[in-house]
Amino acid sequence: MKMKFGICTPSKNYEAAAKIGYDFIELPGTELALMSAGEFAALRARVQETGLPVISLNAIFTPEQKILGPQPTPWAELCAFFGTMVRRAGLLGVRQFGIGGGFARDIPEGFDRAAAAAQYIAFVRLLSDMAQKAGIGVSIEYLRAAETNFITDFDQAKAMHDAVDRANVGLLVDAYHSAFDVAPGNVLRAGARLWHCHVACPEGRYWPRREDGTDYAPFLRAIEQNGRPGRVSIEGNAPGEFEPAAAEALAVLKAAARQ
Repeated sequence: MKMKFGICTPSKNYEAAAKIGYDFIELPGTELALMSAGEFAALRARVQETGLPVISLNAIFTPEQKILGPQPTPWAELCAFFGTMVRRAGLLGVRQFGIGGGFARDIPEGFDRAAAAAQYIAFVRLLSDMAQKAGIGVSIEYLRAAETNFITDFDQAKAMHDAVDRANVGLLVDAYHSAFDVAPGNVLRAGARLWHCHVACPEGRYWPRREDGTDYAPFLRAIEQNGRPGRVSIEGNAPGEFEPAAAEALAVLKAAARQ
């Protein structure tokens, strides 16, 4: 299986990512949802002209959106926002998007955790039903406890996946959001549920660099051993200007994949 490498970045870097040699790009879902009709038409034309696949979306929540607690964002607002995002994602050929958004799913102090879990399940079902109509999968992602107080490890993500019980809902494993030596095991434990992967340097969440001291090979080998999804996106902080930093990150991962 030839590993495919992508990068999470706004659409302004689309052509640069293609020139560098990435296999796909992962765009912010919020960017798609908030574009004007004209801006989206222009992006779609760029994708058709350049041909770099838009496989996935990340960053699907705005800072104001909340899905848990006593005063979540109203369903009507969520449906309108995500309806636009999903429809446009389908037109671009997106295959899946992850549900991260630690701030959106934080459980407010004093709010019942069982009630919050029920809210989360209802939200993911709503989103997955929208996505299914566009032929898109949805991935539940665990995040570091420093970023959220809900779904902070693989077991919790799997429990939510099982509770949601939708055919187009899977799991996303991000090497940054667990101890780096634990991430390969999580990839294997996900099995057929694994729909997407993210990677970044564990120190500072920077894009991979030649001198960052991180061994990325075990994580990439685990993806190969799993047999799916056969791809990984770099997600994190650019250590410099986009083109040189993105080119170095891709070279580092390709070298690790050959080990």
